[in-house]
Amino acid sequence: MEEYTLISEGEDLEPYVNQKVRLIAIVSNTKLPSIGNYWLTILELDDLAGQKIHIRGRVEKRVESSALPNGTIIQGRDGEYFHLVDIEYELVIED
Repeated sequence: MEEYTLISEGEDLEPYVNQKVRLIAIVSNTKLPSIGNYWLTILELDDLAGQKIHIRGRVEKRVESSALPNGTIIQGRDGEYFHLVDIEYELVIED
């Protein structure tokens, strides 16, 4: 089984860029689904809003700016954003 570093909700993700992490968190019920109490966007989880999941993936950092060649803004404003890629997840069932 692959090794993933367990992180806590709200933990600074900068030290984990390009590393594999795992956490348990609730998927936000927002226009851009995210997990934890920070903006870790995971668009693939749109159908799981409000549910608790155990998720694993690799942390990616992306800089978005209207001044960049494409001017691509996904998050809605200029800034640095973290995303999980190559994700695997399962729902957390609590008794």
